[in-house]
Amino acid sequence: MKAGTPADSRKKQLRQRLRTARNFMKTQEFNQAEAVFARILKNDPGSGAASLGLAEIAARRDDPETSRRYCEQALEDPDSRVQALLMLARIARQQEDPDRSLGYLTQAVEIDPTQVNARVQAAKLHLGKEQAGPAEQTLRDALMYNPQSVEAAVLLTGILARTGREEEAFALLENMLIRVPDAGVLYQARARLLVQQQRPAEAIADLQKAVDLAPDHTRAVVQLAGLLTDQGRASEAVTLLQAFVKENPDKKRARLMLARLLLEEKAYEQARSLLHDLTGNRAFSEPAHLLLGEIFWRNGHPDLAYEEYRAALLKGSKLLAAHPELAVIHTVKTDVTATVTEFKKILEEKGISPMAWSMARATGE
Repeated sequence: MKAGTPADSRKKQLRQRLRTARNFMKTQEFNQAEAVFARILKNDPGSGAASLGLAEIAARRDDPETSRRYCEQALEDPDSRVQALLMLARIARQQEDPDRSLGYLTQAVEIDPTQVNARVQAAKLHLGKEQAGPAEQTLRDALMYNPQSVEAAVLLTGILARTGREEEAFALLENMLIRVPDAGVLYQARARLLVQQQRPAEAIADLQKAVDLAPDHTRAVVQLAGLLTDQGRASEAVTLLQAFVKENPDKKRARLMLARLLLEEKAYEQARSLLHDLTGNRAFSEPAHLLLGEIFWRNGHPDLAYEEYRAALLKGSKLLAAHPELAVIHTVKTDVTATVTEFKKILEEKGISPMAWSMARATGE
C-alpha cells in the first residue's frame, strides 16, 4: 500500500482537530474549542473553518466586532465563503442594519443559489422594510429550489393574504400539506386564513391539528386558546392552557394567557401566581404588570393597582409609546383612586383593556 504524503497527514490532522473543536462546541466548552481553533489557525492561517469557529464563539460571547473580524478572515477561504457571508448577515441583522445584512445574503445566494434559508432571511428583511414585491419574489425563488420549505410557504401565504389573493394562499397551503403533512405551522397558517374568512369552526380544527402534531408548540396552543375564547368556549381554553402549563411551566406566553383567562373567571390568586415572576422578564413585564394592576383594582386595592399600572408604563413601554396620554399614571394629581380611574378611562376610550393587551402580547400579534 502506498504511504500517505506529509500533506495528506496534515490534512488528516486538521480534520481531527476540527472534529475535536466542534465536539467542544456541541458541549458548550467554548474555552477548549477556542484553544483548538486557535491552534489550527496558527498552523494553517488560511483555515476558514477555524476562523468561522472562532467567529461563532465570539458571537456567543456577545462580541460582534471580533466575530466580524474572523468572518472576514474566513471569506478568503473559498470553501467557507458562503457560511462567512451568512454569519456576517446574522451579525448585521442583530445590530439592526438590514441593508448590510441583505447585501451579505445576496452575495451568499449568488455564490450558492441553493441557499434557501438565506433567501428566506432576505425575504424577512424585505418585509421589515415593507418591500412586499421583492419579498414575494425571493420566497418564490426559495420554493423553486426547495418546494418543501415550510417557512418560505408560510411567509408567502401571508403576503398573498394581505394582498387580496386568499384563494392562491389556500392553494399554496394545500399543496404544501401534501408535501409536508406533519408541519403544524401550515395548519396554523391556514387557520389564520379561515379566521379572516369568518370560518372559526374550521380554524379551530386546524389549530387542534397543529397542537396534536406539536403538543409543546406554544404559539399553536395560545392561538387555539384565543380562538376558543372568542367563540365563547373560555372554559375549554382554560383547561387546554392549564394542561399545557403543567407540562411546560417555562412557556411564558401560555402562562400569560392563562392568567388573563383566570382573571376573567375571578380566580385572582391563581392568576397572580402565574404572573409574579413574569414581571422580571423584559418581553412580558408590561402585560404582566397590567394584569396584576387589574387584579388589585378588582379586589379593591387601588394603591397596589396604581403601582402595577405605573410599573407597566416605564421607559420602553409599547403601550405608552402608542398612547402618550397614558402618562397620567405617573403623577398622582389628587389621590391614587382618582388617578387610576382616569387612567382606566383613557384605556376604555382608546378601546384598550389590560386583558386585550395581554392577549395580543401572548399570541404575538
